[in-house]
Amino acid sequence: MNRTLRRVGWMLFVVGCSHSGEFAEWQPLDSGVVYEEVDPPEQFATGLSGPVGIVWWQSQLVVAEQDAGRVVSVDSGTVWAEGLAGPTWLAAHGERLLVADAEAGSVLLLDADGTSSWLSTDHATIGRIALTEDYAWWLDPDVGELWRADLITQEVERLTNELDTPVGLAVVDDVVWVAEQETEQITMVHPETGLLSTVVELEDPPYDLVRDGDEAFVSTRSTRWPYGGFILSVVENEVRELSYSPPEPERIVFSDTHVIWASKQSITRVEREGGSYVLVAGMTAVEDLIVQDDHVFWTDGQTGEVLGW
Repeated sequence: MNRTLRRVGWMLFVVGCSHSGEFAEWQPLDSGVVYEEVDPPEQFATGLSGPVGIVWWQSQLVVAEQDAGRVVSVDSGTVWAEGLAGPTWLAAHGERLLVADAEAGSVLLLDADGTSSWLSTDHATIGRIALTEDYAWWLDPDVGELWRADLITQEVERLTNELDTPVGLAVVDDVVWVAEQETEQITMVHPETGLLSTVVELEDPPYDLVRDGDEAFVSTRSTRWPYGGFILSVVENEVRELSYSPPEPERIVFSDTHVIWASKQSITRVEREGGSYVLVAGMTAVEDLIVQDDHVFWTDGQTGEVLGW
């Protein structure tokens, strides 16, 4: 994979002289980030206690409040679950909502009629989760495990414990891709056998993974300061670089036209064909973000807000 990272440095020498006059405004040849004229983000909720995961479910924004130990609808105020140790990630499909209670190492399944059931407990922690028509899926990154629960029988099985720091999970038509940080690769897990196969090897550790049909989008981060990264497109075993990223890229989503991701204190995006990234929201500590009907919504864990544009 070809990769070119242009590093631009400037050094300014100040020399005293007796000549008086005005200096022309200095502009660098390459100012780096491209700013896009967008409206300020709209505030959809405030006063939340440690909001992390966000999802669109039952025509509403639903948020996991880690510090409050509950799952709540932003629009209606409906509390779907409470008394949890520390919920983080959410996943929705149809009438069902999957909750990762990472602090307790447990997975909770909620139904739109208000019923709930614990699918699994006593994990080291719960990482990324996914929900499909027939199964719930989750990672335990501390011990390198991928688990699956049948939504009808609620039978739970561990598919593998041989993953190396799995941080990203995407399931499309029961094809399971996992982003492994330690080995810097995307791995396919075969559900019927638990066998692993390498999809692609990467040049930097991945931090998140999403899929749109046959195409996957991956955020990676350099291990060197200032910890910038790259946004990649993966189709089959081919990797294409879409964009360089600001420092510390992590959560990634997509729309019909763009790939959108959160990096340290900002949200940026690039066209799906690739190009220069565009800063569309700054000074926001993003925990999770989603795209719904061409709108982007995210949780800000520092301010306790749900924002969107």
